[in-house]
Amino acid sequence: MDARKEILSHRYIVFAMSLFAAAIVDADGTHQFVQGDYWRSKADNLTLQTHRGVARKYFSDNGSMLATSVPIYDLRMDLPKPMP
Repeated sequence: MDARKEILSHRYIVFAMSLFAAAIVDADGTHQFVQGDYWRSKADNLTLQTHRGVARKYFSDNGSMLATSVPIYDLRMDLPKPMP
């Protein structure tokens, strides 16, 4: 492929990516400004529900325990180390 066709193909790819990015920005703006009041009211009406896990023990045919579940869970998140 000669250099002119290669440059044109790269331009088409960049143009398509720019159109895709513009569509994403447009959709985000629509959600933020046009439908923003609806989504904010929906978020205000949400409640946090907590459920306790059910502790169960599973046994084999001969009576030995295969598995057990603990109803206490720790939620952890690895955050990046803060910059000094």
